[in-house]
Amino acid sequence: MYSSLTNLRDIVEPATITWWPPASGLVLLCILFLLWAMVAALLWWRHWQRNAYRRAALHDLTAIGEQVRSPQTRTAGIRQLSVLLKRVALAAYPRAEVASLTGNKWIAFLDQHISADLFIKGPGQVLTATMTEPNPGADLTDSDCNGIIQAVRRWITGHRMEDNPADPAEAGA
Repeated sequence: MYSSLTNLRDIVEPATITWWPPASGLVLLCILFLLWAMVAALLWWRHWQRNAYRRAALHDLTAIGEQVRSPQTRTAGIRQLSVLLKRVALAAYPRAEVASLTGNKWIAFLDQHISADLFIKGPGQVLTATMTEPNPGADLTDSDCNGIIQAVRRWITGHRMEDNPADPAEAGA
């Protein structure tokens, strides 16, 4: 009985699991994650680049908005709003579709591409008078001016781009 206790040995612990080299499944998972992150970053970058014209237009809208709010520069500001909208539309849509639009056709185009009546029935109606009246917007209140600026801001941020945006070479012509 005592002799069997003398034959006992210590328990042998297995070697610790090392972190390197990792298992092949973990390597594959890391590679897939890196590929997914690169594709996501590329898509985000393309989206950010495609919307650069919107950011520039919103920056310009801030300065033009101050002109529209001031009674002394309101006429020039309203004309610049119309020019700003045309520039944004030319950046987002084919030149042949946008460049010749004026008056009611122009504001109908704006409303069509935002699915709202911001310009035909809304505060943007004054934009139809920018080319025909000598002093468009002279009788506007501060509330009307803010409404026009908000309508333009909403169009800049909310219009839907076509699947095939204007060709950059054609846009410069």
